[in-house]
Amino acid sequence: MSNIIRTCIGCRTKLAQNTLYRFICKDKNIFSYKGEGRSFYICKSCVLDEKNISKSAKRLCKNNKDYVDDIKKILKQKGA
Repeated sequence: MSNIIRTCIGCRTKLAQNTLYRFICKDKNIFSYKGEGRSFYICKSCVLDEKNISKSAKRLCKNNKDYVDDIKKILKQKGA
């Protein structure tokens, strides 16, 4: 089975899908991906770079909200 490659929204680095965190933006809020809808990926190093995540998430969700806390809360709930 081949490794599926995806791109991190923060740094635009291409990595194996299983090394990235996957999220979905729905109704201008960010949620953990549950298997439905268009999703995006964030690498582990970009999770630490709050400015990079915030800018990219604002662009994807078409909103000026700061999503850093939401993303970190989701990752904490997942135990990541």
